[in-house]
Amino acid sequence: MNFSPRIYERETVDRYRTPQQWTIAETVNAAMALMLVASPWTFRYADASAAAWSAVLIGLLLGATTLARTIEARDWQGWATLALGTCALLAPWLLGFGEIKNAAGMHITAGLAVVTMTLITLWVNYLDQSPTPA
Repeated sequence: MNFSPRIYERETVDRYRTPQQWTIAETVNAAMALMLVASPWTFRYADASAAAWSAVLIGLLLGATTLARTIEARDWQGWATLALGTCALLAPWLLGFGEIKNAAGMHITAGLAVVTMTLITLWVNYLDQSPTPA
C-alpha cells in the first residue's frame, strides 16, 4: 500500500516551476540571507567573533542554496535550507552568544522565517499531493 505515490516517481521538488521563477519562499530566504550577511555591521556586533562568523557563514550558505534552487530545483535544497534555518535559530545558544541581543535577535528572526517558509514549501510539495491510482 503506497500512501504517497508521487514522492517516488518525481525527479525534482518543483517540477511544474520554471527554473528562473522565484517563489515567495525563495524571496524570503534570499532576504534573510542578505540580512544575515550584513547584520554584524548593521547591528554592530562584528566584534563578537562567534556571532559575526555564524551570521556570515549561515547567510552565505543560505544564499548559495537559494540561488542553486532557482537554477534547478532539487530535493536536497529544501532539506538543506531547513537545516540552515534550524542552525540559525539555535546558533545563539549553541555558540554561546545568546546574551548579545542584536546577534541573537537577528539569528532567531532569520531562523524562524527560513524554517517557516521552508516547512510550508516542503508541505506543499510533499504532503499536499492528490492521490493517483496505482
